[in-house]
Amino acid sequence: MKNVLYLPNVQFLRSWLKGLDVSCGINQNILNILKLNFQTAPLREKLVSTIIDEMSLKQLITYNSQNDNFMDMKILDLIFMEILKF
Repeated sequence: MKNVLYLPNVQFLRSWLKGLDVSCGINQNILNILKLNFQTAPLREKLVSTIIDEMSLKQLITYNSQNDNFMDMKILDLIFMEILKF
């Protein structure tokens, strides 16, 4: 699989994420980092998959256990629209 996809190792991802705020909503820091990396990355490194995990408690409301808070679908729609800009 390493010959097909350019994947960072797990330790690198964990250390990179420790310094980032991963709260609910659109994280401008991560979007800025992605934009900078995409500008200079070769095509092979631009093949990505975005996965968003959620647990639905009530229609149009989700719970984020990491931050112990709730998020409505309007915020999720904004996140998806921001992701689609890439």
